[in-house]
Amino acid sequence: MKLFAPNYYENFRCIAGDCRHSCCAGWEIDIDGESLEYYKSVPGAFGKRLGENISEEDGCAHFALSEGERCPFLNEHGLCDIILTLGEGALCQICDDHPRFRNFYSDRTEMGLGLCCEAAAKLILGREEPFSLALLSDDGEAEELFEEEREFFALRDEVFLAAQNRRKPVSDRAKKALALCGANLPEKSPADWANVYSALERMDPEWDSYLSVLKNSGGDAGADFEHRELEIPFEQLLVYFLFRHLSPDGTAETAAFAVLSFLIVRGIFCALWAQRGESPGLSTLCEIARLYSSEIEYSDENIEKIIEIIENSR
Repeated sequence: MKLFAPNYYENFRCIAGDCRHSCCAGWEIDIDGESLEYYKSVPGAFGKRLGENISEEDGCAHFALSEGERCPFLNEHGLCDIILTLGEGALCQICDDHPRFRNFYSDRTEMGLGLCCEAAAKLILGREEPFSLALLSDDGEAEELFEEEREFFALRDEVFLAAQNRRKPVSDRAKKALALCGANLPEKSPADWANVYSALERMDPEWDSYLSVLKNSGGDAGADFEHRELEIPFEQLLVYFLFRHLSPDGTAETAAFAVLSFLIVRGIFCALWAQRGESPGLSTLCEIARLYSSEIEYSDENIEKIIEIIENSR
């Protein structure tokens, strides 16, 4: 089995206490069984603190969030008391993995970084170098690809190539990616899509303000914005969504979801640009992408609802 990751993956570093949007707040943090058993074995005062801050319901365990939906082990300096007391190896699986995600195939696992993390968003969208996959490890055990997977990887290579064709505007590349996958998007205005997204489950009120910007943008948000200095960040955004979501199980639908995600983030950014009369800057693009990822990519229910809308429009 092989392990692949984007060529930027090993440059990622958690910024811990410098993070403005800690992954240790606002989320319910589940605890895997192995970590739970370990936490129950920790002696002394810290073991008692662990026990007092873990809830178990219906066979599932999670940390009991404190005021402000903060993990009870996130201290006032934005650091994790579990790491400080027991070491990084003591983290439960979900904390150790975040913001990583994995896509599984018969002969490989592909691992990436989610845009919900501000450090990951800055790393991904701030890169000049085109996206590629790097082999991180190979145990030497060859697995046979299914025919469906071979066809999928060949198609995906074409899609990545089209998405990174820097001779063409990124909006044209997004359309090419859709065409290669036999995908279409419903004919909806930015305001229509803003209404769709507003009806989904939401966590952060700030996301509502961005959707309001899109709702009031008028016309095709982003259609007239071909700002060359931002074409590469937009390209990285498009490729990220394609890499994360494009799947052999429903290639057309997942391609449409990936391109729609790109268009929503880009549309909000361009609407802000039009509103302000100047570029909001890369940091704002990273923040819009971070919020989109947190609100949509980390909610299976939200993704399913959007894909259902895409499927029903075919």
